[in-house]
Amino acid sequence: MFLAFIFVYKIYLIRVAKKFSLFCNWRQMDNFFFKHYFLFARYIHLLRKGKNISQRLIEKVSLLEEEHKEKEKHHYEYWHDKNMPKECLEEMLCGWMAMAMLARANPIQYAKDCIEESSINIFSKRYLLNKIQVKENFTKKEKHII
Repeated sequence: MFLAFIFVYKIYLIRVAKKFSLFCNWRQMDNFFFKHYFLFARYIHLLRKGKNISQRLIEKVSLLEEEHKEKEKHHYEYWHDKNMPKECLEEMLCGWMAMAMLARANPIQYAKDCIEESSINIFSKRYLLNKIQVKENFTKKEKHII
């Protein structure tokens, strides 16, 4: 179950990167250690079945998530208020949009919400919004021509 989740997530990373012409090192992005497999597999299984998730399991997953954000360059928490390189910004955007696709949400709107809620600087926010807007406008023009 969890391996299938990771596989689909990686496919969505590739699709988003190609569609929006973004840099995304999907091979190295969001790789989890085998020791995390069983924890996440249990969490995702309970989540998808709509069953109660114990507070202890939620705390463990939250700790791993915080640890992940502190160690991975495509999370703004890694940079501690320093400017993120464009490649890392684009990987972060790919990750947000791929997660939205997994949740069957609108990836563009989800990314815009994440950008607004993030603590990255205004120039980085504008850069990411511009990346989304350029493709969004191009897609609208294509539909109008047809």
